[in-house]
Amino acid sequence: MATKKIQRTHTTAKNIYVIVKREADGYLLNDADGSFAAAPVDPYVSLAEHPVIKGLYEKSEARSVWTDGNYTIVAYERVGGAPNPVVDTVIDDEPQILAILADAEAAAPGTLIAKVQGLVKDTDAKLAEADWNNGIAGALGRYSKHRPKMSVTDIAGDGTNVYAVPVGWVQEFSGIESVEYPIGDNPETLLDKDDDYAIYVTSSAEQIRLIAVAPPATESFRVKFSVPRTEATIAANDMDAVANLAAHICLGMLASRYISTKKPAIQADSVNYQSKSSECTSRGKVCLTFYNDHMGIKDDGSTPAASAVSSATINYPGGMDRLTHPRRGRLLR
Repeated sequence: MATKKIQRTHTTAKNIYVIVKREADGYLLNDADGSFAAAPVDPYVSLAEHPVIKGLYEKSEARSVWTDGNYTIVAYERVGGAPNPVVDTVIDDEPQILAILADAEAAAPGTLIAKVQGLVKDTDAKLAEADWNNGIAGALGRYSKHRPKMSVTDIAGDGTNVYAVPVGWVQEFSGIESVEYPIGDNPETLLDKDDDYAIYVTSSAEQIRLIAVAPPATESFRVKFSVPRTEATIAANDMDAVANLAAHICLGMLASRYISTKKPAIQADSVNYQSKSSECTSRGKVCLTFYNDHMGIKDDGSTPAASAVSSATINYPGGMDRLTHPRRGRLLR
């Protein structure tokens, strides 16, 4: 029985579980024995946090043969003593879809790995499954830095200035794009990122500290923050660019494999390996150029500014103050 890998990224030190549905019949994975059933005893599959890569939760499943087809996987953060999907927080914007063929994860046409393999064309099969996965993971990591996914959460006030980071925040990656307070003003009121709020790091967690305001329990503030991309959250028009970036990484590995291949007895074969290594390097550069051009990345690695954040101290054009939550009130709260 082949191993199927289930992975999710989320805030560190949380209790994460998934529910796996077999689309062919709607059966759910039973965590008690690894089988699929219409009404399993335990449909809640717990994921373990990686000991080094904090925020990465995973599980390897190989207790039974999975029949061919698609499997939908939805992840939750457990908030109580036992899993309860009715109240637990769904941590996926989109569910993970596993395509299974012959009890193994299949590279269905159009998926990222299929695109990458089509670009690389490893006809000598020198790259292992781990190499493909590492190439894609590296591409997703770089893509996430260039164009992170944005999540939005409303946090209820409690009259203080210190709040836990929102659900979905990934430590050492996520950053605040904007904080709106009060919510609903037209135009919107965005707190100044330099003067009005900050991320404070304790010995065990990260916190949001509001410097200029302290929302009461009757109000909330809205946080827009960045999270890493997964294959499921790649923007549709970026898919080919990310595939090219992953291909660039994989072609680099392939070039190294060719150049480090033990020298053959026949000189012509040695020349052929050197030629293949050079070809991989050249094609890798083309793939990287495709990605950089698509993302607007300059030769020095810089990217165009994505957005600007306005200040809570800014009033309406002409210097008029807001009718509600005037400037003085916003600064003294």
